[in-house]
Amino acid sequence: MNVIYFCAVKRALIHVNLAAMMKRLSSGHAAKSIFPALALTLLTIALFTGATSAKDGDTIAAGRALSERLCGRCHATGAAGNSPLAKAPPFRTFKSKWPLSHLEEALAEGIVTGHADMPLFSFSTAEIGQLLSHIDSLPVQSD
Repeated sequence: MNVIYFCAVKRALIHVNLAAMMKRLSSGHAAKSIFPALALTLLTIALFTGATSAKDGDTIAAGRALSERLCGRCHATGAAGNSPLAKAPPFRTFKSKWPLSHLEEALAEGIVTGHADMPLFSFSTAEIGQLLSHIDSLPVQSD
């Protein structure tokens, strides 16, 4: 499952549970009717946060390793530093330049650039998710 999509679903579920709890609070129901909604909200947060934190961390780490191995000879792949190849933009600038969904599509189809220095890579769906998770974890910086 697309990591970005999964995070959006997680936020939506938490929002729906919190909205239901607030609706019960504002409608004047007895406090005992709020406890099931509160319990469900806390359970949802605990399950999604606990289950995805380790997985997200592993996905980001895999993306970081992949980017360092394949892209690091030209691009700065971390939160700081210059790219080894001056014309190669640092990964931390990608989110300010392109929506990650466009980058996902480009990685799946093969990135076409205006210069011959960029090698052609073929990524699996899992590797694309890992790379995007890593890029998404970086602080946004514009050129």
